[in-house]
Amino acid sequence: MDVKKLKLLLPKPEGPKLDYKEDISLNTESEKKELARDVCAIANIFGGRGYIIYGVEDKTKKIVGINKDDFNEEKIQQIISTRLDPPATVSAELVNYHGKYLGIITIYSSNNKPHQLKENGAFYIRRGSTTDFMHKEEIAYMLQEYGLIHIEQTPVFNAQISDYDFKLIEKYFNLSGLNYQKDEVQLISSGFLYQDRETKKIYPTLGGILLFSKNPQIYFPHTSVLIKDFTSGSDANIRVCTGNILSQLYTISETLSSIKKYDNMDVINFCISKALIERNYLNINRCIEVLVYKDKIEMIIPGLLDKNNFRKLEFKNLWMYFKLMIFDVDKKFLYPNIKKLKKIKVFEGPSQDITKIIIR
Repeated sequence: MDVKKLKLLLPKPEGPKLDYKEDISLNTESEKKELARDVCAIANIFGGRGYIIYGVEDKTKKIVGINKDDFNEEKIQQIISTRLDPPATVSAELVNYHGKYLGIITIYSSNNKPHQLKENGAFYIRRGSTTDFMHKEEIAYMLQEYGLIHIEQTPVFNAQISDYDFKLIEKYFNLSGLNYQKDEVQLISSGFLYQDRETKKIYPTLGGILLFSKNPQIYFPHTSVLIKDFTSGSDANIRVCTGNILSQLYTISETLSSIKKYDNMDVINFCISKALIERNYLNINRCIEVLVYKDKIEMIIPGLLDKNNFRKLEFKNLWMYFKLMIFDVDKKFLYPNIKKLKKIKVFEGPSQDITKIIIR
């Protein structure tokens, strides 16, 4: 890292991707564990590269420097490569800054998340300026994000097959050009049912419930969508949209059209679809919120949606996307005007695990 880049970093406060340490010592077992834990936590944060800077007081930001002999790149790399699973990609370098040495570990953006400590199997993450254990839903969400599990095909053990709207399932197969055989084998192969290998019991899947259940909110209340209408003043008129994803799409679209006439409704419908397909369904503490103002619409979505994928019309959850594409015969929800779509603004909030979309 050159001095110019370091000069830009130093005024910044500690955060998810930046950690200051007054000194460095890697002689004891606890010191080695601390290094591995700190690197693990930063590597598990979404976004670009992160940094640990040694030789800076974390509270006063005073540059105190370190003994350059204590900062051993080979030792640092050895600790990280042997204690993290999978290992994080890092670089370690000394920089002479105004006559004092600063040690800088750069943790590069990883496509191998989540990382864990081999010793105790724990997953760590940064919350603001502190290192903390990852919650189980955060681990599951990260496993899904990087294709290690497919959450939509996990069983919902307390649901019943009778929860399904079989007329809607038949419509799906007909639109797909397939003969609906009305048997469990076909629904299992399609990912709408799950059969336990040992007990042979059959359960609906999460994806199946979200698409074909008459009322998914019985099992997943957080899948409701809140529409807050602020067009008449500071007090919001609130409407709660429930039902399966397909019915929610139409309800939300019709509700927004009734509030105001939009000339970019195709873009709004696409963003609604994107939110419903790719929200973090493991975050049970948040619903999707649609805030309607006189001059804009804001959508607050649980989970981190890649803003670059909006411009490319790409979806991470292809399973759900392809199912809705089959239903979207009128091309109402998944075919926006690209030029208009480029005008929306997308903001990611990693610390809150949300994405905000602003449409004007």
